[in-house]
Amino acid sequence: MTKTERTQIRRKNREIKDEQWVKNYLHIETHGVFASCVDDQAFINWNLFIYEEEENAIYFHTAGNGRTKINIQKNPKLCFSIGKIGDIVFAKKASDFSAQYKSVVLFGKAEIVVDENKLMSIFNKYFIKYAGKLKNGVDFVPFGLDDAKKATLFKLNIEEWSAKMNDDKSYQDNH
Repeated sequence: MTKTERTQIRRKNREIKDEQWVKNYLHIETHGVFASCVDDQAFINWNLFIYEEEENAIYFHTAGNGRTKINIQKNPKLCFSIGKIGDIVFAKKASDFSAQYKSVVLFGKAEIVVDENKLMSIFNKYFIKYAGKLKNGVDFVPFGLDDAKKATLFKLNIEEWSAKMNDDKSYQDNH
């Protein structure tokens, strides 16, 4: 994937260049943070999501009406991030302390999904990803199109991403 200034990694020794690693992480991570910006005010929203590799897109949903929908209608540019923080890594000098982590940041433009078949397809993928051990119609009342229409489903078309990781157990700074 092409990189621009917004996805350049300063610490090259932490950069993950393996696109398959990024795709795999997007498939398995359970939640992320979306950031929107309207009138010079940033807003963040934690959310569950579905990564559609074939489309290079993230799907997420919110209530039928609300701040996220208003923001995206005004400005469809979004930033999305997933990550984990691991152990704190101590060093002799406090300024050399670090943390283990892995993260992906991506940028793109969002659109509202209105196609009924796509709505149901993505919401069914939510149930598989997040409630795969439960039986539809047995453990819960099936989710229908009327339910889907009460929410707003967004598709974030990914333009570019960056990923980085620090899995060092003993911190050696190589800026």
